[in-house]
Amino acid sequence: MENRTLRQYIGSETIPDYVSFDVFDTLILRPFLRPTDLFRYMEDCGAAPEGFAAERIEAERTARRIKKAEVTLDEIYSYLGPGMQVSGREIETEKALCVANPETVAMVSEAIEAGKKVIIATDVYLPRETVEYILEASGIRYHHLFVSSEEGVTKHSGEMFRRITDRLNIRPEDMVHIGDSARSDVEMASRSGVRGIKYVRQDEKYFKENPWAKRFASEKSLEHSVIAGIDILYSCGALGESGGEHYDLGFRFGGPLITAYSDYIRRAAAGDSPLVFVARDGYNLIRVYPVLFGSGRKMQYINAQRLFAYVLTDRYIPFGKMDLPKKSTHRFEHGKVVAHLVYLLDFFREDLGIDRVPEDPYEMLDLYNRNSDLIDSLRRERAGDYRDYIRSVFGGEEAELVDCTTMKYTSQILVEEMLGRKVRGHYFITLADSGLDYDAFHRREHYSFGWVRINVPEFFMSSPELPVSGWKDGSPVYMRDVPEWEKNRCSFYGRITAGECGYAEVMRSLFGDKLPKLGYSSVAEWSLLSALKESKYRHILDGVKWASGPDHSDWSSLVPVLGDVPFLLKKTASDFISKMNHRSLAARFGINSSRAVIIKSEPDGYRGVIQTGEKSLEPAFETHLHPFGSFQHFQISAAFDVAAEMLVVHMSGRSYAQESESFFQEFGVVEFFDVFLEIVVSGYLHPPSVVALAVAGGLRPDYVFVHGFGVIAHFFRMKKDFVREIDVLAQPLRETDSVLFYHFPVVKHGP
Repeated sequence: MENRTLRQYIGSETIPDYVSFDVFDTLILRPFLRPTDLFRYMEDCGAAPEGFAAERIEAERTARRIKKAEVTLDEIYSYLGPGMQVSGREIETEKALCVANPETVAMVSEAIEAGKKVIIATDVYLPRETVEYILEASGIRYHHLFVSSEEGVTKHSGEMFRRITDRLNIRPEDMVHIGDSARSDVEMASRSGVRGIKYVRQDEKYFKENPWAKRFASEKSLEHSVIAGIDILYSCGALGESGGEHYDLGFRFGGPLITAYSDYIRRAAAGDSPLVFVARDGYNLIRVYPVLFGSGRKMQYINAQRLFAYVLTDRYIPFGKMDLPKKSTHRFEHGKVVAHLVYLLDFFREDLGIDRVPEDPYEMLDLYNRNSDLIDSLRRERAGDYRDYIRSVFGGEEAELVDCTTMKYTSQILVEEMLGRKVRGHYFITLADSGLDYDAFHRREHYSFGWVRINVPEFFMSSPELPVSGWKDGSPVYMRDVPEWEKNRCSFYGRITAGECGYAEVMRSLFGDKLPKLGYSSVAEWSLLSALKESKYRHILDGVKWASGPDHSDWSSLVPVLGDVPFLLKKTASDFISKMNHRSLAARFGINSSRAVIIKSEPDGYRGVIQTGEKSLEPAFETHLHPFGSFQHFQISAAFDVAAEMLVVHMSGRSYAQESESFFQEFGVVEFFDVFLEIVVSGYLHPPSVVALAVAGGLRPDYVFVHGFGVIAHFFRMKKDFVREIDVLAQPLRETDSVLFYHFPVVKHGP
């Protein structure tokens, strides 16, 4: 923001003999949007008891109403109860958080250098010695100081200006006063014969230049106040010079994010247990954390990328030769096998003596199968080496893992497998549930569209390192042929890191070990503002892409463009179908009951086809199949991820009603009444048939959810028939209260 000189404010080269300045919001700034947020901060950080902010504000109102003049801090505290007597802490907090305004401090210096006398005049309840300390600590020179709490008169009444001119024995016309209040600093000064000039506050200028920030700041919370308040201080130069646009981007938008998550980790991690930060998302965290909290805690940085989980274990890719299903009938499985072939062949490209992985999937398959014994041997050898590496990092200590965003918890699973024991994980955001030992700064319990909400925060938790493509001799092998956009990101990312560390230094210097608690929603929302079209940093983000696959072969724009829509829709569908928290889906409909059936219709083969072969369905169900297809598969999963194959094997050829109860007891699933049942069917099977199938199996739901690909295409025709068909096929469902259709965009599939 552009700062003006004293002569520009006065509108003349001639400066009056006496120049007076207001203090708060003119000479001195705070890292808040509102003065009363200081009381909320004291309560938030434990410097004041619960309920202090509201009582402190009311006590000041009472004191002013009764005295009808300026009050002192002691008089205000006389209206607070015994448990609220923290005036000393309030003074210390004021002293710690006040920051000099570079624009007006320069005006003070300009006046003194011109041989003029500087007067400080402030309406404030603080003691004179506190104001003196703040001015001195801010490097502000002056000749005379008038504090309303000491003088007993205020600028607001106009009496302060008469007191100044009388005591200094000067003419009002020889004095100019600059302050931010239209009444106290301009109108009442003018009434006293002193020329009053309205100072345009830094926050006024800031919000005029950054209207997007004004929308953010309109939420009157302490978190939003601190985030916007610090950004105002930085933008006006109160926290030092700009470090360039990449540094500024890291400071302004990555800084709050990293600081808030670091503070969460400090509170969530047990005692002083060592912290292990996962590459690459942990790169900035391991640098910011000691800036905020010192270097007393042991910290390590570890390579536990998804690629290692895929290649160095058999959890995702089995050993031995592979077969490539026909793409025409097994599209999903075909693509999955091809991806696995690419991971393995590229990982061991140098060992196999190949320059590149063939593009044709069948050439790829042939190359792999001819070398499968060698590849298996290399996988086991590197896995042993990698296991030694993981164990050397963790040692025998109960270290805790720190990562950013997860849906499948791959890094934690990988580390646990290599260690042979459980570890606790900490995450910025989790997109799905897990049976692992972990916690999250934010657990996403409902579906929200927009991968940019994940990608932009992750950008601020990246590193200047290249992606990893292999592991050899105890160290990661970094990708050689990376796209230009990734080279560009790595070239400037060090400045992003520096900016985030700079933000942490500011927070530490201002708040010490009593950081304000910044929640996920506020810092994530703020970071996303960097991606707005009107953001001055948007061009930086437009040049960044993120890789969705473990091998970094599939890149998409950080801020999506039109060409990314198909990919985003695919990822959105996958997220929605596979990883939604079922209870939160019910909550979005205002449903409190835990008895619900969720039915999803998906393209054939999305989760893997379960072939029923010669097994036939009961005639009653066969009559409801799509006339152009045959029943191909169904899956049932609950909170414990019951395998569909088990269900098919267990229930096939036997009475559904007889076997359903024993099945769920056998596999340790809680009663139906305590979980949601999710049924995934092929596009060829009508949902009524599946509901009947579930109910015949003993389910007594209160609500039935129907959603997915193709379902809504038959919505109007089916809704009436839906309940009728269920009535015919399964009498117990008559007690069901509601059938709710929930869907995403129709995708045509099947014949």
